[in-house]
Amino acid sequence: MLQLSEFEPEVLYAFPFRNEHPGTYVYHQHDFLELSIMLEGYSDYNVEGQWRRVVAGQALLFNPGIHHQETQPPHTQSLQLHIGFRHIALPGQVPNHLPFKDALISLDDYRAEFMANAQRIVAESQRPTVFGHALLIQAMVIEQLCWLL
Repeated sequence: MLQLSEFEPEVLYAFPFRNEHPGTYVYHQHDFLELSIMLEGYSDYNVEGQWRRVVAGQALLFNPGIHHQETQPPHTQSLQLHIGFRHIALPGQVPNHLPFKDALISLDDYRAEFMANAQRIVAESQRPTVFGHALLIQAMVIEQLCWLL
């Protein structure tokens, strides 16, 4: 069983991004984990050389070292939530990696809860001066990871 005292990820960022302009971003990777959640619209992602369309209600998880880039097709837009984090240690797993074989995560039975929590993170990200903001974001990211796992 995972205990909260053993599960304290460091949240590097949690921000919504509305992409209204066509174009392709730089192919890159991180030395930390990144979770990208499609809230509205769609976008095309290249993950380790494989292109796929990501639509509203889907999420991508990039473990450290996974190359990825996004293309926003012409005449489309998307709203995404991007969360960067590190210091994850799950029992029996490589540190700072989550145990998914594919970057495109199947949310299955928990999609509604996962997406509702993502919307809460977006709302809280708009209030950075509120007392306890960083702690609330961290708590919601932990909740998001619990829904994901």
